[in-house]
Amino acid sequence: MSHELCDLSISEVQTYNQLFSGLHKELSDGLQGFDRKLLKKKRDLTNASTFEDLKEKHKKCTELTKDLEKCSEEYMPHLRKYEKRVKELMKTLDDDPN
Repeated sequence: MSHELCDLSISEVQTYNQLFSGLHKELSDGLQGFDRKLLKKKRDLTNASTFEDLKEKHKKCTELTKDLEKCSEEYMPHLRKYEKRVKELMKTLDDDPN
């Protein structure tokens, strides 16, 4: 019975590890794609036909950047809290003499 419980716990940890690894890769890929597309938009600013067109395109780029920053600021505390909690759990395991 104890082997089965250990196997189940290990399986759960491995599942979360795979899940988070996949999410991290998707998030990283998404940020790289966002960066490339935003950089292209900023380069396209030089092709603006009028000053008003330039201002409008610049405004859109600025709004997108601010939206990403806001989204990241909302997400990061949760990620840091999760990381801190996992480290605390690891320390609990390290401190347990059994």
